Amino acid sequence: MSDLYRLVYASKNLLQGPDHEVTAAVRRILAASQANNRRVGVTGALMFNGGAFAQVLEGPRTGVEDTFERIQRDERHGDVTVLQCGPVEARGFPDWSMAFVGQSARGQALWCGLAAESGFDLTRLDGDGVFAMLHGLVLEEEGTPIAAAPVAAVPVPVTGAAPSAASVATPARPIPAEASLPAAPRRRHPRPRRRPLCRSRDPRRSPS
Repeated sequence: MSDLYRLVYASKNLLQGPDHEVTAAVRRILAASQANNRRVGVTGALMFNGGAFAQVLEGPRTGVEDTFERIQRDERHGDVTVLQCGPVEARGFPDWSMAFVGQSARGQALWCGLAAESGFDLTRLDGDGVFAMLHGLVLEEEGTPIAAAPVAAVPVPVTGAAPSAASVATPARPIPAEASLPAAPRRRHPRPRRRPLCRSRDPRRSPS
C-alpha cells in the first residue's frame, strides 16, 4: 500500500474582526503552514472564502496526520469535517506546499455552487468535487493576479466547533479584503486526543 495519502476537509471560519484583521490572520496562517508543510513533505491547496475553509493535504501518512492534528486544534476552524481520505498513487499538487486559490469570481462561483448542492452543510460536501475544484483552480489561477474586489461569504450555519491550524500557501499571494463575518463566541477547547488519520470529528462522518 502506498504511504502517500490525501486528505480533503472543510471547516467553518471562526476568525473574527474587521476585514483587515481577518486578512492579516489568514496571511499568518499561510506563512506558518508553509514552513510546517515543507518540513514534513506535505503539499496541497487551500481555499478561504470568508465563511469557510476547504483544503487538500497530500504527503506521507505521518506528515498528513501531524498536519491535520494541528488543524483540528486551531480555534480559528470550527466543525472540521473530513470529506475524503486514503492512499493515492500520485500527488495532485506536487509543486505547491500549499497553493492559495479561489479568490477569483470563477472560484467563488464554483465554491458557492458546490456548497449549494450540499445545502450549505459541510458534512454533505463531496470530497471528490472539492478536490477537483481546487485542482482545477490551481492550474487556472497559478501565475494570475487575484481580483481585488471583496467576495461574498458562503453562508454556512455555525454549530459545534473543533480547532485547527490551516497550512500555508506557496507562492505567497495578496489576499483581498473579505466580507464581514458573523460574530462567533471565542471559546477554549480541550486538547483532543490523537485520532487515527481520516477520522472525522463527527462519528457519523468517520471513514472506515
